[in-house]
Amino acid sequence: MANFQYKQGLGNSAAYQVSGKPFVTGAALPDPDVTAAPVEVQFPTVTKSITLVPHSVPEQYYFGFSAAGVSGSLGTKKILYTNDLAGGPLTLDVKATSIFLQAAIAMETPTAWIYASLTSIETGSIVNNWSGSAGVG
Repeated sequence: MANFQYKQGLGNSAAYQVSGKPFVTGAALPDPDVTAAPVEVQFPTVTKSITLVPHSVPEQYYFGFSAAGVSGSLGTKKILYTNDLAGGPLTLDVKATSIFLQAAIAMETPTAWIYASLTSIETGSIVNNWSGSAGVG
């Protein structure tokens, strides 16, 4: 008799069709004038989506999917998020195990608020959070 245990994985569409488990956190970001490494926010399971929520106006920070990507030049493997008076939350429909953030302008209290919708897929399904893939940093 076979002893197979089914578990969800990256290719399982059902894991992405159901509502995700909520994950909410805030992260203090390093000042852009300091050579500090970007802040990594790790998720307990693979994400279905990630939403960056404005904390203050104006606000600018970089985000990406590896420390090296966020430390690189703009447009290569990091994205600049700008919140102005018309801006609002930014939702990324991605599967990831973590996100990296760094302040892009000097702010009094550089903080990022992150909401993620989590699947039940274990983080070990994605090795190195996609880092090293073509176009992913």
